[in-house]
Amino acid sequence: MELELRWSGEDLFLFGMELELRWSGEDLFLFGMELELRWSGEDLFLFGMELELRWSGGRSHRFFTE
Repeated sequence: MELELRWSGEDLFLFGMELELRWSGEDLFLFGMELELRWSGEDLFLFGMELELRWSGGRSHRFFTE
């Protein structure tokens, strides 16, 4: 099992933040599952937010706010 939390940026609330949570390995629901949650943008409540949830099988969901 591999669990990775990656964050780059000066502060949680400053412009240019990127947050990535990646997990791969065996799971209660699916063997060999890979789950990745990535968020980049200025702030959770500001425009320009991008949220991506991706898992194995080539499926990807992206959510945008204007």
